[in-house]
Amino acid sequence: MDREIEDSHQRFLALAAALAHPLQTRILTVMAEPLDGISVREISERTKVPERRVRYHLDRLLRDELVRVARREGRRGTLLCYYRLEQPLLVGLRDHPPLPEEHGRQISIEVLRFVMEEASEAIRAGTFARGPHTEIRIRHKLDERGCEELAAILLRAAEEAQTAMTASARRALEQASPSIDVTAALFCFECPARGAAAPPRP
Repeated sequence: MDREIEDSHQRFLALAAALAHPLQTRILTVMAEPLDGISVREISERTKVPERRVRYHLDRLLRDELVRVARREGRRGTLLCYYRLEQPLLVGLRDHPPLPEEHGRQISIEVLRFVMEEASEAIRAGTFARGPHTEIRIRHKLDERGCEELAAILLRAAEEAQTAMTASARRALEQASPSIDVTAALFCFECPARGAAAPPRP
């Protein structure tokens, strides 16, 4: 049991490190979508990053056991590998010690940057807010306990959303039915006090 806890903690740290890395965040996010795996070429096309760089970072993610080979196909005399995530892209602190503040901040920045890029792309394409959609923004003053409770609620919601999205993607794959590309994002962050002066630039 102790070994399982240690392995889980090491994977947690590896995932946290990957999500703080700009390119690895993009690779992992793209890999979270197809259930039957994704090739290096497809990752390269989606992230607009050369295949050589994708392979380099993919090798690291494989060593850290964050991704695995889902299947292999022979094509024109070569063996083509398809990769998929080994675990959901959820970094919750419920079962792990807290990350250093700067590390956690970097993860949030990289995830937010990627979400904003996808939202901007959807706006340009005219698909943003098309069909069923939800936008919720709540600002309130909370005590320490309230912050912890809210974080736990959002983590549970993220886990439920991950389960529902995976089941939906599996149905679409099995039934060969049309699918809709969707991004879901949950954020909770401390705002500066209203009227507070902005900190000086370094």
